[in-house]
Amino acid sequence: MLYPATYDIVVLQNATFRMQITATQSGGTPVNLSGYTIDSDICGSSEGQQVATFIPSFVNAASGVVQLLLLAGIICRRTES
Repeated sequence: MLYPATYDIVVLQNATFRMQITATQSGGTPVNLSGYTIDSDICGSSEGQQVATFIPSFVNAASGVVQLLLLAGIICRRTES
């Protein structure tokens, strides 16, 4: 089973953002993601509320390599506290 990961990232307003990640086992061996579906959301720092969703794609599924894309101009839902 794959568990969610948490990354602290900064996405500049009105900028396209790309991030490539590799899913690995605890020993560092890549996980074969062939046949899997990717889901990647952006959550705000307060309350963990979803504010946007990346456009995910496989770079190399057999080696566990995924690209996450957020296009410039995407409107993120944000609530003020």
